[in-house]
Amino acid sequence: MGYNQQLLRVDYEKIYPINDELSSKILGVIKNLNGKSDILVISDYAKGLITKELMDDIKKEFKGKILIDPKPKNDFYKDVYLIKPNLKEASQILGREIENKDDELEKSGLESVDKYNSNFVITRGEKGATLITVDEIFTMFQQKSKRS
Repeated sequence: MGYNQQLLRVDYEKIYPINDELSSKILGVIKNLNGKSDILVISDYAKGLITKELMDDIKKEFKGKILIDPKPKNDFYKDVYLIKPNLKEASQILGREIENKDDELEKSGLESVDKYNSNFVITRGEKGATLITVDEIFTMFQQKSKRS
């Protein structure tokens, strides 16, 4: 430690899909949310918990809206209510760089909406966020600076 700051960190991970037993338990918990919750938020860290099979089952069983904070390497979020990538993740989803410009975001956002049949909110750092809906509504949300 140098001046109470971490100088180096090394992580070793083993990433593998969850087993059927754990997948069934997760799905059971999600089924029990029906009638209690209208929204399910899934943050995917691409560590093996969210599999294509589990996601397909969740989409069949959960009766509310599903919102996803995705990792682009997992490409199984079609037909959810909303997907919220940041600009870099949105670029990875489409397989090309998206410039942080309004007209480029509108074009790329509509392409993403069409590809996934889902609404998108693309976060854009200092430029705020952009909402693109399946109804082709394009809305920008500006970031407001905080004053100390």
